[in-house]
Amino acid sequence: MIISIIGSGGKTTYIRELKDKYVSMNKTVLMCTTTHMLIEEDTLVDPGYDEIMHRIETYGYCHAGNRCGDLKIEALDEELFNQLKQVVDVILIEADGSKHLPLKYPNVNEPVLDSDTDEVVLISNLNGLNQPVKDVVHRYELANLDPNELVTPRIMQNLICAYLKKLNKPVQMLKETMSCIEKGDLDARVHIDSNDEFQDIGNGMNQMAENLNKYVQKAYVAEIRQRDAELEALKRQIQPHYL
Repeated sequence: MIISIIGSGGKTTYIRELKDKYVSMNKTVLMCTTTHMLIEEDTLVDPGYDEIMHRIETYGYCHAGNRCGDLKIEALDEELFNQLKQVVDVILIEADGSKHLPLKYPNVNEPVLDSDTDEVVLISNLNGLNQPVKDVVHRYELANLDPNELVTPRIMQNLICAYLKKLNKPVQMLKETMSCIEKGDLDARVHIDSNDEFQDIGNGMNQMAENLNKYVQKAYVAEIRQRDAELEALKRQIQPHYL
């Protein structure tokens, strides 16, 4: 199982809580990131497969990533991560960054969800309420918020909705494209650049529409040729009667 934790400050703390929960259930756990995380005392930096598995076998869990600067790690190598997916019971991914602020508005490429994610947990911290936007909301400028305005419950709701829309957007795009195809628009295509299963489904839908379009065109041409052949045969039948 892969759980991706997104949103504002508090993600690492929640990941640690989940780790304790699953380890107590005798599940093996890997903690990692698709963005950046702080290096902690128990973090394995630039590890290999054997090193990670030894740590998991010894403690039940491992916190690992590739070095990114002096204080942070980034995502593990893709090949290594795919290996670990096959053998670790629970993978906890910090899939977003917020500069430790309690609230956040997502950038165009955020969150960074692994394509095999089974569950997404969105963190939003009530400590941001009644505080100036500029002090507690990461990327507030993208939401066109007044930096000096105090955060209200409505602002928090809008920030959460911004994430929900991003998570639901690929589904809506797929539904709209499928509707166009059902109505006969075989040139309709969907463009999803999420690097996950939604992108795979979108690419499959596009290929299906392309194949269907070619089939219809081929069938149409064949039908025209058949009609031409029938017409030519009819002409040959008629001509002798006028000789």
